[in-house]
Amino acid sequence: MPKLTERQKIIANIIKNVHSKKWECVIDGCTNPAINSHLLQQNGILDNVSVDGHLIEYKPTDPFTWKEDSLPFEKKRIGKKNAFSLPLFCNNHDSSIFKEVETHPIDLEQYRVQLLLSYRVICAEIRKKQVNVEQFSRLLNAETLKGDRGRENLRLVKEGNELGIKDLEKYKILFEEELINESSRFTFKIYKYPFLDIYGSAVFSPLDYLKTDAYQSEPLNGVFIHVIPYNDFTNIIVGYCNNYTDDWIVKYIDSWNNLEEEDFEKKLTQLFAAHIENWGMSPDLLKEIKKDNLQRLEEYMAKNANNLSQHQKVNFNLFEYDEE
Repeated sequence: MPKLTERQKIIANIIKNVHSKKWECVIDGCTNPAINSHLLQQNGILDNVSVDGHLIEYKPTDPFTWKEDSLPFEKKRIGKKNAFSLPLFCNNHDSSIFKEVETHPIDLEQYRVQLLLSYRVICAEIRKKQVNVEQFSRLLNAETLKGDRGRENLRLVKEGNELGIKDLEKYKILFEEELINESSRFTFKIYKYPFLDIYGSAVFSPLDYLKTDAYQSEPLNGVFIHVIPYNDFTNIIVGYCNNYTDDWIVKYIDSWNNLEEEDFEKKLTQLFAAHIENWGMSPDLLKEIKKDNLQRLEEYMAKNANNLSQHQKVNFNLFEYDEE
């Protein structure tokens, strides 16, 4: 492996330090340290698809080993305790707020459960963008990197993350108000399909770039989606805030209904490749997927990492397995 240049070492150390930073709880006014909060229940959901206590997720490539001609992410085998988690809430808030989605059995049909799953995802996206802003700020402020040609792009990406946090904070307030006084501000639908060893939980904003103003005062319309392996089904919970939706989102939610097996698999492929980062699978499922399809997935993800277009088309089925 070639040695890192001094510039690469500086960048790698900044990234490492940011990701080892201790964060406070995301609840407003709480200064207690955040613990590792799972986006989906560790014991009861994630263990349904784990193998020997491990899962497979895509994670950013180690900055000390990344090369310019390689992908910025890699598949990693992760222990269930650390899988699908971020430093979000303090121990008290993590336990008290999410008891209903952390205690077996979970009624995925309940509106409050759907709210809690989506609220946690909003908080996770806020924290991810806070980490990004911290990282880009340190890179921009590093004296040894002041002459870098990519500084303007860094500044623009930092500003984009800051705008994203403002949007997400508005959603966070709406969820907190709705959890206190349920008034049907959100619409969710749930669909059940045959069990697959996969999971996901995310929010994404599908944009029509010809119509969307990135600097609009209102939050971008968002889709909340959860892929939950539970009770022998792959449960798809998908929804939106009634104040921030459009025809595309309403049709998208309904498009998950009553799919044939192959169409369902293609729909999941589209979701993972084009719309969300927060997902994973079992090691056993990874062994069954065709290597060519994994390569196509990874190439699409890398090429379209910043593409929020609602018009993306992914023309393959990730779950078209190798035959024995």
